[in-house]
Amino acid sequence: MAYLISVIFFGLIFGLGVATTDFGLWFILPPPLIATIPASLLLGIGATSAQAAKTAFKLSFSDTTEQSTQNIELAQRFLRVTGNQFLLVSGVVFFMGTIQLLFRFSQDAELINNPSHYAAFGFAILPFFYGIMFKCLFYSAEQKLMWKFARS
Repeated sequence: MAYLISVIFFGLIFGLGVATTDFGLWFILPPPLIATIPASLLLGIGATSAQAAKTAFKLSFSDTTEQSTQNIELAQRFLRVTGNQFLLVSGVVFFMGTIQLLFRFSQDAELINNPSHYAAFGFAILPFFYGIMFKCLFYSAEQKLMWKFARS
């Protein structure tokens, strides 16, 4: 229950941050989210298993203290691997966006003097921010499982 409350609080703080910025909901762009979230989750499931993913989400949001050591280790491995995948995939998407941006600049030098290129770079860096944000969530879930089941 405490983890669920912390995830909700994290979401509220993020939402307040987005709501109070000058650019508002432009902070939440579907293309980088679509490029980052499904790829990272599928790579994490592929590296572990669908059962490990189900167990990880179930254990992260439940208060049960009775689980086999194997299930706990699988869940922790899924959370660690998938969290790392979020960082790696978001880094790849960030570099792809930056390369596209630099390619556009090389095609039209006038774009460099245009203030909109700052916004374009901001959009290129968003996937990396998303990756860090999801890594934080998955890391805290992994630590919750480690702390909770090490004590029982």
